[in-house]
Amino acid sequence: MCVSFGAVNLVEEIRAGGTQIYNNVLYVVRDLHIDGLTLSLTELKPFKSTRGHSHDDIDEIYVFVCGSGYMQLGVDDIKETFAVGKGKVVLVRKGVFHRVMNESIVPLEFVSIFAKKRNNIHYQYAKQESVAACV
Repeated sequence: MCVSFGAVNLVEEIRAGGTQIYNNVLYVVRDLHIDGLTLSLTELKPFKSTRGHSHDDIDEIYVFVCGSGYMQLGVDDIKETFAVGKGKVVLVRKGVFHRVMNESIVPLEFVSIFAKKRNNIHYQYAKQESVAACV
């Protein structure tokens, strides 16, 4: 077990009660909906990257719970890339492109928290060729 948040282990709550959204070569994602919030647990597989996206209609909070890697905010000349790992919390403002990269041999786990259900969010994804596995 990577982390516990007070009396409730948030990660275990999502694993037990969440719905699996994706299970592919990049990641496993489970969503749990609570009172208008989505708590989304992502297990990013070793040496993989999320697709990278932005959404103009919501802010999102990332809580990293296990493993280590990098997160990119922004694109082109206004891009920032920084280390993430257990205990790091990142606020992603609406409209800001973001991507998580795992460059280690173990999964990188994080919970993203946002105020809508996934199917009600307007995503803008990065071009396919720019989201290959980490190098």
